[in-house]
Amino acid sequence: MRFLSVSKNQLKDLSEILYLPFLVTLNASENQIGSIDFLSVARDSLHYLQAVTLTKNKLTSLPALPLQRLSRLLLNENEIATCAAFTGHQTILHLDLSKNKLTSTAGIANMPKLQQLELGENEISEVASGL
Repeated sequence: MRFLSVSKNQLKDLSEILYLPFLVTLNASENQIGSIDFLSVARDSLHYLQAVTLTKNKLTSLPALPLQRLSRLLLNENEIATCAAFTGHQTILHLDLSKNKLTSTAGIANMPKLQQLELGENEISEVASGL
């Protein structure tokens, strides 16, 4: 399977996608997902994942993501208050963190290929160096 859309459901956990090694695009918007920490251990799986949409969930933080081909990450309209553990990504072109609860841009750096960053409608009062 290369494309998976499970949007507009009541999902709370997506860790089972680790068993979809050829997944390229994931859309799990409008669910009840509270964490994507399972993606931080995806170094040995999800080698082809390029686009992740998790808009309108219950995410509270953005962890480090070792997804080597990830280019588009849409996390708008969640409850993300921190990205400190993220520390950047080498292949992301588009990152959307708008409409969250961020107060700082800490962790949003070290993205040499980034072309589009969306941070509107947060509570940001501090822009960290390296952005």
